[in-house]
Amino acid sequence: MIIQKKDRDLYKLLLYVLGFLLLWEWLHPVNEITDTGNVHFFILFAAICFFLYYFDASWVFGTITKGIFILLVLHHLYFNMPLFRMQWLELFFQEVWINLLKIVNFEWYRLSDIFRSLLFFILLWLIIYLIQYWITVKKQIFIFYVMTILYITVLDTFTLYNGKFAIIRTVIVGFSLLGILYFIRLSEKEHLYEDKSLLYQWLKPLLLMIAGAAFFAYVLPKAGPIWPDPAPMIQSASESSSKQQIKKVGYGEDDSKLGGPFEQDNRIVFEAIVPVKQYWRIETKNIYTGKGWLSNNSKQAHDFMQDDVVPLNIHTEKNEIVNEASLVFQERYPHIVYPYGIEKISTNEDVFFSLDDFLEKITPISHQDGSKVALEAYTIQYRKPIFSVTKMSEVKDIEEAFKQSAFYLQHIDLPNELPDRVYQLAEEITKDKDNWFDKVKAVEKYFKTSNFVYDQQNVAMPKENEDYVDQFLFETQQGYCDNFSTSMVVLLRTIGIPARWAKGYTAGTRINMSGAERVYKITNNNAHSWVEVFFPNVGWVPFEPTKGFDNNASFDYDFINQKEELITELEEQKQQEQMPKERKKEMLGEDKQTAAASPSVWKQAKEKMTANWWKIVALLFVILIIGFWIYRIRSKWIPPLLIYTYRKKHDPSTFIKAYIVLLKQLDRIGLSREEGQTLRDYAHRIDRYFGTTLMSELTAEYEHYLYSGKQTTFDWCGQYPKWKELMKKTAG
Repeated sequence: MIIQKKDRDLYKLLLYVLGFLLLWEWLHPVNEITDTGNVHFFILFAAICFFLYYFDASWVFGTITKGIFILLVLHHLYFNMPLFRMQWLELFFQEVWINLLKIVNFEWYRLSDIFRSLLFFILLWLIIYLIQYWITVKKQIFIFYVMTILYITVLDTFTLYNGKFAIIRTVIVGFSLLGILYFIRLSEKEHLYEDKSLLYQWLKPLLLMIAGAAFFAYVLPKAGPIWPDPAPMIQSASESSSKQQIKKVGYGEDDSKLGGPFEQDNRIVFEAIVPVKQYWRIETKNIYTGKGWLSNNSKQAHDFMQDDVVPLNIHTEKNEIVNEASLVFQERYPHIVYPYGIEKISTNEDVFFSLDDFLEKITPISHQDGSKVALEAYTIQYRKPIFSVTKMSEVKDIEEAFKQSAFYLQHIDLPNELPDRVYQLAEEITKDKDNWFDKVKAVEKYFKTSNFVYDQQNVAMPKENEDYVDQFLFETQQGYCDNFSTSMVVLLRTIGIPARWAKGYTAGTRINMSGAERVYKITNNNAHSWVEVFFPNVGWVPFEPTKGFDNNASFDYDFINQKEELITELEEQKQQEQMPKERKKEMLGEDKQTAAASPSVWKQAKEKMTANWWKIVALLFVILIIGFWIYRIRSKWIPPLLIYTYRKKHDPSTFIKAYIVLLKQLDRIGLSREEGQTLRDYAHRIDRYFGTTLMSELTAEYEHYLYSGKQTTFDWCGQYPKWKELMKKTAG
């Protein structure tokens, strides 16, 4: 701004204070309309950013200050360890790396809370930079002001947020900001920068008018609304245009009719302290109807006491290590949520437990009246099951007696109306596989690599004559876990592999970042379904077909193959020792060439990258900062570069290019040419700013060069020193 420094600082202070207040209206409702907490940290961050901009802090100092503040806040909110213990920084960068991979894989819905907070800080950082750019360089804030008004009105209309006073505050702040910015533009255009009292004379009637208008608008009686509230109208129209009832995500017992959209629910169901993240099982179902799942009607149950071994043997082998999981519930249900390999349950309440043999659902029963009890907390001892890949791969065919058993027939049963193309698809997917495990993995991989889309909103329900799985596989290919898991169970059953549908919760979100014990938060959004496949020599094994989800089960690949390879390698080594030296040299040369192109090189590189991931992230972060810093100070290094470029050029057309480059550089440092302003007036303005006559002289030569027609007699060498001097001044 072409205003004296003292007045310029006063203008900046007013502008930044008003800009902060306008931004504050965006942050104020966040605490009410979302489950975001600690909004005061974000408000404080905004204040610090404007403070740094006001004092013209260097880019490096500002970036370091903001970065340190963000790290301190994230440490305070998410890391339960001393600040100066550097382990938390390593955990933080590890969390950032994991979430960046999720972004690359389009798994945005799985981002952790700490990474979401970091992204919110970065977004706020960028918005504040834009606001200060609009205020100090463009001197225009109208677009952001209108967006703020729209933001508040939309929240007031469609949420519980009351924007009555927010609108009044925004009008006062916004019009004050618009008025001051207009005065600054006017003072530059009319060269009124020498009179200090003009700002005060301008502000008095402006603020009086705004305050008076706001006061009378608030106290005067108002007519009722002309149109009805649009929110109920839109909701009503939405309900009438669709017969689908949007269900709330979470655990439910009725799975007879699957399909349709789900509404997100972030309410916490329970928190689990457990050594390793894992799925939480509730029940299984085995009767597929073409529309959903039912359970066997015959009720058979086994009762057992606390600290008794749970009579649930679904795995043949378990790990020797006994783990313990402690669960505390905020939403209580009359059933037990348990990990694979459960052995014992204990609680402080006076209950025993009942295991449904078909659902494999465990229910707490009161000793006093025999009613179901919703426990607040309990502890589970479990041993993780061992799923031997070697044993599962051995299953290629089964005995005829097993094929005729009720157990097998029950778990390959399918509706007679299931379309033939479902059978054909399963055969096509598994045609090159010769054992059950490879076939199961092929079907699981099919859902991860094909054109299936995970979506909880745009999910169809099957029509009366339409099969749920057939619709998903061949028509929509869009849905959530129920679609994926049910379809995999059906595909496996068509090729004679016994499978069933399992329900429960995923591992949830880790909320502590230190210690051997890990605390996970499981919400209604973590409600999930997956697949269990029966292998005769292993038991029931979980698989995960849903796109974007990972199976927490640990598969043991044994070491049989590695042992055979080691024996073969020793035999080859003995043969090489008996070979002539020349032949050995030839083989060594071949081995070196092969090793140079071997995939093991890439494997080693990948291992090194994995081991040093934090160094790579740090290096990329440094490169990003340096690149942004170079771009930020481009007005400093571009002039010397251009001066060096144009120093040896002598042709007349070079002057035109150099003059245009000078105009761009002036615009870059905030001395833009105003709309409708002539070149000569603009040149006089620049000369007043720098205290020279160089710009006017260059402009006169530029106009003479363009309009005189004597282009061949123009002497660029004589004008170069003037142009060079101006370019140096623009670089500071």
